[in-house]
Amino acid sequence: MSQESTSKGKLKITPKKILAILIILAIPILYYALTKYALPITTWNYGGKVVGFRTDLRAAQKIPIIEIESIPNVNDADQSIRDTLIRRDVQNITFLFEPTDDKNNALYVIEETELIKALTLSYLSIMPTELQPTMPNFNAAVVDNYTGITATQLNPKIVLIHPNFGNQTVVRQDGYIIYVEAKNTGNFDSNKLQFDLATERLMMALLTIKIQ
Repeated sequence: MSQESTSKGKLKITPKKILAILIILAIPILYYALTKYALPITTWNYGGKVVGFRTDLRAAQKIPIIEIESIPNVNDADQSIRDTLIRRDVQNITFLFEPTDDKNNALYVIEETELIKALTLSYLSIMPTELQPTMPNFNAAVVDNYTGITATQLNPKIVLIHPNFGNQTVVRQDGYIIYVEAKNTGNFDSNKLQFDLATERLMMALLTIKIQ
């Protein structure tokens, strides 16, 4: 009698049950891998505030930052840009752009708005205890071309180079001038994406975002 009872109490592990267990164990691993390495990242938690982005941060991180002349004694390109634009002594940050047609001019407004958002968050992060943090003034000016631009430590400049005038998608630093350039693909939607990627790369530098 006791032998029969022992036999009935045994758990039979079939191949189907083993497969089901393996699938259950694999689900969280697959989810982690997808979210960490595959799915687009379009939001980021910056100091407790969720910041939205227009396109994938993974793609934006691939955009190079080229240093023609960086801030002295700073070896990291992202840090050099932050040290140029995020300083307590900065009085004014000017956005420069060369006009094109009405449809394409709207892209300047979009990219400038995104960058001001990142700049504002960055300034608030270095003045967390101040009731009325001192922000630099933000303004925009039109240029006939992108040559002969000058800037100073107190008045750095961000030059937005529309794909209609760009040769490559890149962020370049030349002293106190930061160039955000997008290449011309011959298609408006693709051009817009290139401009977004270059802008987001600068935003990532400002907000110390690095995707592993």
